Amino acid sequence: MFDYSTEVNAGTPVSEAIKEIADFVAPTSLANEKILPVDKELAALFPAKGIRRGSIVSVSGGASVSLAIALTAEISRGGNWIGAVGLPSLGLSSVSEMGISLQRWVFIDQPKVQIEESIAVLAAGVDLILLGEETKIAPSQTRRFVARIRAQGSSVIFVTDKNSSQLAFGLDLSLSVNSSKWLGLGAGHGRLSSRRVEVSVSGRGAASRSQKIAFWLPNSRGEIQRITHSVSREKKAIQGRPSVVSGSELEETIDIPQAS
Repeated sequence: MFDYSTEVNAGTPVSEAIKEIADFVAPTSLANEKILPVDKELAALFPAKGIRRGSIVSVSGGASVSLAIALTAEISRGGNWIGAVGLPSLGLSSVSEMGISLQRWVFIDQPKVQIEESIAVLAAGVDLILLGEETKIAPSQTRRFVARIRAQGSSVIFVTDKNSSQLAFGLDLSLSVNSSKWLGLGAGHGRLSSRRVEVSVSGRGAASRSQKIAFWLPNSRGEIQRITHSVSREKKAIQGRPSVVSGSELEETIDIPQAS
């Protein structure tokens, strides 16, 4: 794992630290893979059942950071590199608690200037980049930025807790967390055991047909799980009545403020 605090000074072409990272990890990038793998429970979010190399994805809404982290699990497990830029809310503990190895992660503070250039250089070495909402791509640089990402075969996920993406051009897929409900508390006692999220999927091409998919993120066993049970059983859980959900889980629902 690399943890770099970088600041690109005016007049400096590109951060030397970012160059160093890209040069180090580039030989191990598995660029021959056209699809970056995701957890099988999350595969339904993607037309190709994984993240296409060179694609631009937006993850927004409540629990956006958690969903973005979950999307990286199989990628890092498969030996690919992941970069996180401008995501101070992305704690190391939150990543490791989801069973994700940090050995192939690169953490970089928000570059002050030349943001597009710095990210493009990093993309030459890593396979997937998570960008925080403060990482602004200048409108005049958007087309060039997207073209470079696609040419290098890396993929980018913009992460924001807002219900929209800051990238107007080049977005291939939008994943918006519409609702996030923690479960487990009842009668003023107990502990949070699982979280139910509903994700709206939209995009272009094969993803042009919008859909909504619900997941446990995580379930009571700490795992990612797609919710496929009937609407009537789901309504019982949401109303706070005990219900057998996803096999052996007995849970009760309570609404709390959304958080990542």
